[in-house]
Amino acid sequence: MIAICKPGTAYKELHALTRKSLSQSIADIGLIKESADTILNENLLQKYFPHGTGHWLGLDVHDVGSYVVGGTSRVLEEGMCFTVEPGLYIPSFDKDAPEAFRAMGVRIEDNILITQSGHINLTQGVPREVNEIEALMKEESLLTKF
Repeated sequence: MIAICKPGTAYKELHALTRKSLSQSIADIGLIKESADTILNENLLQKYFPHGTGHWLGLDVHDVGSYVVGGTSRVLEEGMCFTVEPGLYIPSFDKDAPEAFRAMGVRIEDNILITQSGHINLTQGVPREVNEIEALMKEESLLTKF
């Protein structure tokens, strides 16, 4: 999703690509036992992805701003800043989900600044792999970093 973040991209394109990617991932891991196309086209994804792709960043962490202007998807412009943070959440009580996935949620946030010719991922250096996060959490000096 981040690769298409540049001036001129409609925000709805970003969300559509997010939904397509998550539908494929859900099919690949067997969370929903349907094809990626069925998951996407029948909106089966909504069960585990009940929100948008991200939100605007600015003076506030969840800044204000429309995603639709004049009935049309807002187009990304230089200087805009927003998150790309698709998340999947599987409730513990969901008997349709394989047991290994129940009570699990995953969301990784990237903060994106639109530049004149593309974007800068402001959070590119933040750990995101399990082993990186676990190593960070084990550091004694972690509390002094914040």
